[in-house]
Amino acid sequence: MKTRYDSGATGHHFKEGDQVWMYNPKRWRGLCPKLQQNWEGPYTIVKKLNDVIYRVQRSPNAKPKVINASLMVGKRVLQGEAWSDLSDSYGTHDLGDHFGDK
Repeated sequence: MKTRYDSGATGHHFKEGDQVWMYNPKRWRGLCPKLQQNWEGPYTIVKKLNDVIYRVQRSPNAKPKVINASLMVGKRVLQGEAWSDLSDSYGTHDLGDHFGDK
């Protein structure tokens, strides 16, 4: 049974300096869980403590966090785009233009 699971399991291959998103399903009162943002980031990996534990930091002045690799996903940047360009696109948007509110 273990060998069957291991054949389909993927390992986490992060190294120091990689940018990752962290899964944090914090529940906000008064907002539907389906509409909440569960991913925070981008974080930079500061140090690999062991095979699955990493120390990450959101900015140089922020307090570092120690998290498990199962709570992280690596960045995906399209060719020719900078990571900083994509991080702005995941924020909250004004949807008034999309629904005809002028």
